[in-house]
Amino acid sequence: MILRPSCGAHRVALAHAYKAANGALAPEVAAKKVKGASPVAGRANVLVFPDLDAGNIGYKLTQCMAGARAVGPVLQGFARPVSDLSRSASVEDIVATAAIVLARA
Repeated sequence: MILRPSCGAHRVALAHAYKAANGALAPEVAAKKVKGASPVAGRANVLVFPDLDAGNIGYKLTQCMAGARAVGPVLQGFARPVSDLSRSASVEDIVATAAIVLARA
């Protein structure tokens, strides 16, 4: 899980590694799993997946089940920024993902 501040001159990314999404997304679950105080446990706003298949599953579940705004997926490890949009992507999805890819270029 990565939690990034939404504004401010000094942007710092805080991170915890979880093997299950519930610890990254649910504060009550994170409180049971994380030893000690954590400013980010259970409050993820960026999820990182091990491969494209897992990312697509998580992306669509987040959109459909939680009604959340999901942008991406944005792929890592390539010489240039790469994204993989679904055939069902809306114009809004395409514009938001293109903006991220262009910002990384």
